[in-house]
Order: sequence, then structure tokens, then C-alpha cells
Amino acid sequence: MYNYVDPREIKAHMLIVDDDQQNAEIAAAFFGDWNLDITHAESADRALELIDETTYDIILMDIMMPHMDGITLTEKIKSRPDYIDVPIIFLTAKVDKQTMRQAFEARGSDYLTKPFWGVELQLRVGVQLKNRYMHLFLGNLNTEIEKQKRRAEKAESELAAARKRIAELESGK
Repeated sequence: MYNYVDPREIKAHMLIVDDDQQNAEIAAAFFGDWNLDITHAESADRALELIDETTYDIILMDIMMPHMDGITLTEKIKSRPDYIDVPIIFLTAKVDKQTMRQAFEARGSDYLTKPFWGVELQLRVGVQLKNRYMHLFLGNLNTEIEKQKRRAEKAESELAAARKRIAELESGK
């Protein structure tokens, strides 16, 4: 049975990477009633420092930033094993198809153009958070299944050894 998960109730860490403080504040304001810890990185370098300190569940990424653009930063983030499955949503003023293609090739999860509609941002973040939540849930479930499987195999092996020993005792060996 599937239980509906309200994305506003998922306890998660969000990183907003944007060199414009006002843009970051606007994006964050749409999640005031969500159960999110939101951190802002004003540069790609700061974002890399922050992801060394904290595991984020979702990242909102600007593309046009000084020193390192958001697509290059996304490639660096996605090269880290613990960030392969973390969704990155691009929020950018760039509307050309080539940039959009590059963003998705860098393994971005979604792409919204500025100015964005706040409800659309909430919906897209909600979808990505639910997907992340379910991915983590299924990963934990698979880990538990593997543990139970190993326990069952061990018990089966011990039972087979006990049956063999009983058979030997019954035959007088």
C-alpha cells in the first residue's frame, strides 16, 4: 500500500547556489512553510565547501555565476559518489536550448527559467524531494532485505548441518 508523502513535511536540506543574494532569498521564500533547512552559497567555491560539510537532499542552481558556472559546478558535484542521486534544479535566465541541453547532460534534474512562478518551483521541488525520499527509502529497504536474506541463509546452513549431525547420530556414526 502506498502512503502519500507531502513534500512539505519531508525533513530535508536544500542548498541554493546563486551569486545574487536577492534571487536566493526569493527562491527560499517559497519554502517558508516547508520542513527544509535552507542554506545559500553565493559562489561555486562556497557551494563545494558546504557540500563537504553537509549532505544536501536537493540543490537549486543558478547557471550564470562568476569564476565557475552552474553547469560546471553540477558536473563537479555529480562526480561525488554521495551526490550522484541528489537532484539539482537549475534556476536561470538562460532560455536557449543549448544551455538547457548542457544542463541536463551535466545530470541536472530539472530546469526553470527566471522569472519563475513560485508555485511551479514548489511543485518541481516537491516532485524531486518525493523521488529522493522514495529512492532513499527503497535503498534502506533493499539493505534490510539483504540482511534478512543473509540471516536466513546462515540459519538454513546451520539447520542443514544440524540435520546432518542428527542423521549421523541416528545411524550410529
